[in-house]
Amino acid sequence: GRVIKIQVGVGEIIGEGRLNSDSAAGLAVGADQAVYLIEDACRVMRFVDGESSVVAGGLVAGSSSAHMKSAQDIAVAKDGTLYIADTGNNRIQKLSRGDVVGTTVAGGNGRGNHDDQLDGPSC
Repeated sequence: GRVIKIQVGVGEIIGEGRLNSDSAAGLAVGADQAVYLIEDACRVMRFVDGESSVVAGGLVAGSSSAHMKSAQDIAVAKDGTLYIADTGNNRIQKLSRGDVVGTTVAGGNGRGNHDDQLDGPSC
């Protein structure tokens, strides 16, 4: 699959790799024009300059800080920090540039409506 950036009617391939539209969710573009998307609900892919890489998660779902479960959405701050709605784990994970393990910044204490819980978060 390919990720194509279209600007003023002109398309440019900015990433290639294993991209299956049936399993992709949560698309975001960083200030550096890198494209991030959640693939298979358990990993974040980064596409930039024709290259793709896994920047968070992996091939299997899980609940540790290095894994995601049913991740649905992603946001990218100006400094490149990623915020991932790890919906299956009812938490928001923060990954600063270069991190491979996330930090829970909201939720993570089971599904619910208490101050330290989330119920199916999205960004």
